[in-house]
Amino acid sequence: MVKDYIDPFVYASCDAIGGTLEEVAEALKALPKKVKTLTIIDEGIQRFINSKEVGL
Repeated sequence: MVKDYIDPFVYASCDAIGGTLEEVAEALKALPKKVKTLTIIDEGIQRFINSKEVGL
C-alpha cells in the first residue's frame, strides 16, 4: 500500500477528492454547475495526441 496514493484516473476525472467526510461535504457544496461526462476521456486523449504532434 502506498500512503496517500491517488489513482490518476480518479484524480483526472474528479472535481474534488476528500480525505474526510467534512472535506467531501465542502466539495459537494462547491461543485460547478456544469456536469462532467465521459467525453472528458476522449478530450484528454485528443489533447495528448495533439501534444505529441507538436513535440511536447
